[in-house]
Parts: sequence; structure tokens; C-alpha cells
Amino acid sequence: MRSPLWIVTSILGAILMALVIFMVVSMRTLFVRPKTAPIKVRAVAVADKKEEAIPQNLNLIYEEHDLFGTYREAITPVTPVDTLPTIPMPPITIPVQPSKGPSIQFLPPLPLKITGIIASNNEAKSQVSLLNTSSLKTESLRIGDKILDAYILRIFPRKVIVIRSNGQQETIYMYPEEAKIDTTRMQDTSWIDVVQRQGELFLVNPIAFGSRVHSLAEFIEMLDLTTASKHGEPLGIRVGKMAQTSLGYALGFIPGDIIVKIFDEAPTSTKTRMNIFNVIASLDLGAKIPVEIIRNNRTVVHTYTLFNLADPSVTLEELPSTPATSITRTTTKRTAPPIDRRKNELDAMRMFGGRPDKGIL
Repeated sequence: MRSPLWIVTSILGAILMALVIFMVVSMRTLFVRPKTAPIKVRAVAVADKKEEAIPQNLNLIYEEHDLFGTYREAITPVTPVDTLPTIPMPPITIPVQPSKGPSIQFLPPLPLKITGIIASNNEAKSQVSLLNTSSLKTESLRIGDKILDAYILRIFPRKVIVIRSNGQQETIYMYPEEAKIDTTRMQDTSWIDVVQRQGELFLVNPIAFGSRVHSLAEFIEMLDLTTASKHGEPLGIRVGKMAQTSLGYALGFIPGDIIVKIFDEAPTSTKTRMNIFNVIASLDLGAKIPVEIIRNNRTVVHTYTLFNLADPSVTLEELPSTPATSITRTTTKRTAPPIDRRKNELDAMRMFGGRPDKGIL
């Protein structure tokens, strides 16, 4: 039996032989230079150097950057236009139709009649007795009370002012003739029968004045008179806002006037004002009433002469001249007003600092 060593020796020899053959073949392929492909050369025409030099646009230096500040924009000639473009017609205006507001609907007069009035300077104490002519029922009411659809606003000695549910203001008179007088007076806005002006001289008809101005309180309300003060001290009487048809304009006053003297007396206290009022109420025809006014920081003097404008037979020269320069020099010739009227006028005088409409009219 053969030894197995020869088998191992044979295998190793075969492997060695195979390695030698592989190395010989590999060395042959490594040292063989591979074939290179031929290089294709494209013929490029040589350009002329003069054609390659492209001139640069130098306008960029001047127009955009203007390094040297010498650029001036070229003026392009304007071609005149032979024909003007057609102007379009303006749009047609559509008139705006104002919307019509709701028509005013007046309520029929209240079926009320005054059967009695208690008028007081204190409105809380005033009362009125109204008779409903439809139900024949009488009610006693005060200011603020309601009757039917109306509320009582003011109570005067001979009339009552109420306001209806639609805002309509209505006046109920005790006597029908007074309603006619008030209606005529509201329609008549001219005061030519009361006062006429001749320069700085004013002719005042005391009879017509008394028929259209029933009390001092009403006169105060017409001129919106209040007390004017300076540095905390009373200076006089200031004329407030007035309607253009007010008696104040007819007497020569304008809003803002300050009455500082009447008969050379300053109306700065209630006592002085009442004395001035009593003197004026006692004057006869021909008497002159000087009034000193401060208007726009200058002094203006108006003179009011009592004259009957309704009597053309008597001229101003024929009247006895009774100049009244002060209250002490003026003599009273008329009887003093009744006590109740003087009390009402005094109350009106005391209200110069506020609304004077609480006096009895």
C-alpha cells in the first residue's frame, strides 16, 4: 500500500504550476501598450485682430453714472400736432331730488277753557283751573301736570302754555281778545310806532311802548339783560342775544353793550335800578333820558326823548324841554304804580343775574 504523502505532493505541484502560468500570462498583458485612438483636430480660422476689438459704449459713463458732471441730455425735437384730440363730452348731470320730509301734522286745539288762575313768582305755587268743554270736568293743575295729551309748561296771570304729545306748543288764553292782541303783536315786527331814531336822538312814544311791552320783566327778556361785572364788582347791565326784530335794535342797542349810566347813575344795585325805573315811569312828554353805553371799549351816549309819535300836530320843538341829568333833579309828576305791580318789577330787577322770565307778565 502506497503512502498518502505523494498525493499531497502532487496537488501542491499542480497548484505551483498553475500559479507560474498565470503570472507569465499576466506579465505579458501588463507590459503591452494599448492602442490609442487618433486625435481629431478641428481647424479654426484665425480672426483678424481689428475685428476682435469691439468699441465700448461710452454713453453709460455720461448718462447713467456721469462721472464728470458734463452730461447734457439731447433735446429731441417735438413734432407739432396738426389736429387736437377730440375732447369728450361731460357726463350728463343727474339732478338730485331732495327727499321730502314727513309733513307736519297739527293736532286740533284742546277743548279746554281757563276758569281760574293763581300766578306766583314761585312757579311751584302757581295753579290753573281748566274746564274740559267735552266732558264738563274741571281740574286744578300745576306746572308739569298732564291733562289729556298735554303737559303744563308755564302759568301766566291770563294764559297758560302747554306742550302736546307731538311737540306742538299751544297757548290757552283766559280772554279771547288777548289772543287776538298777542297774534297781532307777533305778526308786527316793526317798532316804528314805538321808537324812531334821529342820529343819536331817539323819540320814544310812551303810550305805544306801554301797550306793546306790558312789564319790566318782558322788557328784560326782550333785551336778555344781565349784570355785567369787572374784577368782581358790578359794572352795569349787559345786553345779551336779541332777535333782529327785537325792540333792543330799535332802541339802538347791539349785543354786548354794557349800560353803565342812566341819568348819571350807575345801575349796579337793585335799589338804584328800581329808583331809575320809578323815575322813568313818572316822566312826561318832552323829558330826555340820557343813557351811557360802553361798546367795544368806547363810550357811546344815547338820548331818549318821550314824544307822541301818533300826534303829528305837535312838533318836538313845541314840547317843554325837561332834561333829566340825575335822579335827584327829576321831579315825579305821575302817580306811583300799584303796590303789586311794583313788587313784580322789583322781583324782575332782582333777577338780572339770571333769567328774568320768572316775573309776572
